[in-house]
Amino acid sequence: MNTLDAMLTQARAAYPTLRFISTEQLAEAMQRGDPAWLETHLRGRLRGCLVRSHTLPRFARLARLSGLALPLWIMQQLSA
Repeated sequence: MNTLDAMLTQARAAYPTLRFISTEQLAEAMQRGDPAWLETHLRGRLRGCLVRSHTLPRFARLARLSGLALPLWIMQQLSA
């Protein structure tokens, strides 16, 4: 439990606007399209998708093999 408390303290220090909510509250915010909880701009959504794609090793490999890596890289540069 001490480790979890320490990690939460570090996370709050690194990200002062970090918030935690229940799954139910998040689902309600998604249904409402609440901009306080959801990224509504295309640029931010694209950036999130690209960051997520970098965490999937198989997707990164498939993107390189299929030629999708270059368009993704260009989109990443434009979204920054």
